[in-house]
Amino acid sequence: MSTPGLLTVEEANRRLNDLVRLTSDIVWEADRDLKLTSISSTVLKLTGHLAQELTGRCLTDVWRPADNTTISPLRPFRDIRTDVVTPSRDIRYFLLSGLPIFDKSGGFVCIRGLAKDISRTVEVENSLQEYQWELEEKVRLRTRELEYANRSKSEFLANMSHELRTPLNAVIGFSQALLTGIGGTLTNKQKEYVSDIEMSGDLLLSLINDVLDLSKVEAGKAELHDEDFNVSQVIDQAVTLVKQRAAEKNLTLKITANPAAELNGDMRMCKQMLSNLLSNAIKFTPQDGRIEVAFRIGQDGEPKISVMDTGIGMSDHDIEKAFEKFGQIDGELSRGERGTGLGLPLVAAQIELHEGKIEVQSAIGLGTTMTLVFPTWRLVEPDQHSLF
Repeated sequence: MSTPGLLTVEEANRRLNDLVRLTSDIVWEADRDLKLTSISSTVLKLTGHLAQELTGRCLTDVWRPADNTTISPLRPFRDIRTDVVTPSRDIRYFLLSGLPIFDKSGGFVCIRGLAKDISRTVEVENSLQEYQWELEEKVRLRTRELEYANRSKSEFLANMSHELRTPLNAVIGFSQALLTGIGGTLTNKQKEYVSDIEMSGDLLLSLINDVLDLSKVEAGKAELHDEDFNVSQVIDQAVTLVKQRAAEKNLTLKITANPAAELNGDMRMCKQMLSNLLSNAIKFTPQDGRIEVAFRIGQDGEPKISVMDTGIGMSDHDIEKAFEKFGQIDGELSRGERGTGLGLPLVAAQIELHEGKIEVQSAIGLGTTMTLVFPTWRLVEPDQHSLF
């Protein structure tokens, strides 16, 4: 008689045999030495081997664990990745799981488990991996092509700008000479024409200079000529360059800086960055507005030069557009102003050469603050120049 709720040995074996016939996985049993003692007939379909061919062979010789994983007959294991060599020398992949069986006294009986075929999954994984490798290689090749094309373009622009600048300087120089009366007196109409030629030449030269400088940066040919310089002096020089344009709009220019403060960097480039930022501030600040240039040390010790204006301000979209090459913000104030659309992209490239960054704070109708942030090591400490 069987105990209610418990299966007899015969019933348990019958149910086990039913499960073995129904499952699509391979069911196997092995002894303490992992020698296979029983294998379900599905092994033929999944591996090409007859069950009797594999009986007596070591489990790990048939299903070879990946990464040399060790299998113990006395400990359960689950989903160990393995492969099997078929009679036709193909490779099939399986997940191997096993459970040791002990009798009531704790004696080892056998280890029984399943082998689940994952060959199709592995095939898909390998295909995806190969596709990823091919895609990455295409991206690398395309990136190199684009870098080469961009470098070639920048080198071409740099060379062309250089060639154009020489005759253009002659045009501007002769125009100025004619306006001063060299070569004879001009009529008022002739002076107007020559003045227009000079103004157009100046604008074109400004554009060419910006293209030349930006192209040098992009082509990797821009070099910093680092030196210690007085910040206030560089700010004064930059302000001098734009003072006349500010006066035409009756703008107030204020400078706030420690007269003794010094930075280490390319002085010419720093003056050019400030000139571009000041030109932008003047361009977008209405009549009787105010512009301030301030030097300060941030909380983290970074030296900062800010150009603040009471202009029309910018939206986030306008800021993004302003830093694009030839990108210009539309507006009533800017339409009548001259500009190349290269000033801010050039400033961004030049401050990056100094291993710094540019920060922008702006809101429509509330003005704009653009800040050049230099790395802390570019601040020249006063004691560096001490005699003691």
